[in-house]
Amino acid sequence: MVDDDTQSATAHTRKMKQGLLLRIVVHAVVFAEGKAKFQIKKS
Repeated sequence: MVDDDTQSATAHTRKMKQGLLLRIVVHAVVFAEGKAKFQIKKS
């Protein structure tokens, strides 16, 4: 039972890290696109 709990906790942590990474990537892409649009408007 202890092994199961540890495995599920590890899987949960991994899932949270993946979600966080995904969020960072999405923010980076949105930020980059916004910056590109701003530069196009400027020129």
